[in-house]
Amino acid sequence: VKAARRHKTWTQGELGSKSGLSLRTISLIENKGHIPRPQVVGQLATALDQEPAEWLKLAGHEADERNFSPLNRFPGETDPDSYFERLLNILPNSKPALMIPCYTSVPGAVHREDVFGRLIRLVNGGLWIAMAFPYPDFKEEPSGNEMHLRLFYRNVFTQIRMFAETLRSALDTDARERVNIFTPTAFTYNDNNTEGPSPLVLPTLGLGEYRPTFLKFSKALNGTEEQLAAWLKIAGQKRDRWIPIYPDTGMAAKGAQNIQAFNCWRSYFSEIIVQWEQHKPASNSHGWLAGTFTDWRRVLGETRTTNITSKN
Repeated sequence: VKAARRHKTWTQGELGSKSGLSLRTISLIENKGHIPRPQVVGQLATALDQEPAEWLKLAGHEADERNFSPLNRFPGETDPDSYFERLLNILPNSKPALMIPCYTSVPGAVHREDVFGRLIRLVNGGLWIAMAFPYPDFKEEPSGNEMHLRLFYRNVFTQIRMFAETLRSALDTDARERVNIFTPTAFTYNDNNTEGPSPLVLPTLGLGEYRPTFLKFSKALNGTEEQLAAWLKIAGQKRDRWIPIYPDTGMAAKGAQNIQAFNCWRSYFSEIIVQWEQHKPASNSHGWLAGTFTDWRRVLGETRTTNITSKN
């Protein structure tokens, strides 16, 4: 446990926070040689990106998945910090790269200083981040039940904006435009081309936080140049999970279902992706600095701010 923790450069307190265990428990294991019960072994192994079955054997327990099934990892799952660390090694060979997280809940990195530090290095190194806020912009003051939606949307948007501006302020000057927030514009519907508000998006249900993330690299990596993943935190668990969805990683909902999800999110973000690919600023790197958007509106740096922006 101590060796794996030090490899992560975590303190005992950080390991306790990421595994949902107390500092006393971590100290007893590392300093006193305490052998924890199977569930605790599973929590430690998962937090440290180790195989729970192997660690159960090392601890003298039977490697029965029933001992730790609630804590078992999704196929390919890792801690977000580990994923972004790997991305740092990938980026020099594939830059520029585009990441589009869709925030149906507050950004997970708001609470993760380790991930935030890696994001600074990634954006300075060529990563572009389009922070998609999928909820609608009410043009009029809401009434009745709409007020609850407005408060939910505002809370998420406010934290997205604070996170984006904090990240931009920490970047090199020439890299700051690589981070922006995108909100949906009004959309056109029915045969009469009637313009209406952006559709309502279902708020998260309280069972966890889910942030689908689309990634596109300028060069193919391992046979693919596009990926779909999700930052997930299940309610009642402190652990953050980075879960790859496409290419297929053997998840229960795999095969055609994963491809369908991938195609769905690629279509949803298509305008952002196209503008990023087509526009090349003076630095000859991809971007959206002079892009023209119909379905999405850039928030930061715009002379025209949206209703929801101006109220925050």
